Amino acid sequence: MCSSDLVEGEKDADNLTKFGFCSSTIAGGAGKWKKYYEKYFKDADLILVPDNDLPGRKGMEKVGIEIFSVVKRLRWLKLPNLPPKGDISDWIEIEKGNSEKFEKVDRKSTRLNSSHALISYAV
Repeated sequence: MCSSDLVEGEKDADNLTKFGFCSSTIAGGAGKWKKYYEKYFKDADLILVPDNDLPGRKGMEKVGIEIFSVVKRLRWLKLPNLPPKGDISDWIEIEKGNSEKFEKVDRKSTRLNSSHALISYAV
C-alpha cells in the first residue's frame, strides 16, 4: 500500500497525482473536515500536508485529531523553503517540478504517535 498525501485543494491533489503520488483533498479545504470522511482513510498511511499559514495548519490539526484512531500511520509534512501562505503547488513551482526531491521530503515526514503531538505542529 502506498502512502497518501492529504493536501488543501483540488489543484494541489492534482499536482501530486501528476507526479505519481497518491493524494487526496477535502472539499472546501482542511477546515471543512466531516466525520464521515474517516471511512475513506481507514487503515491508511496518511501524510498531512498543510498550507503554510495558521488556518491551514489548524485545519490539518483538526483532521489529524479526528482521523488518528482510524489510520494505520499518520505523519505531518512541513515543506522546506515554502513561503508564507504557500501550498504544495507553490513548492512544486519553487522546486521546478522536481518529483524526486518531493519523494525525498515526503519520506522524511514526521510520524505522529498521538493526536496530542499534532498541537506542536499546528502553531
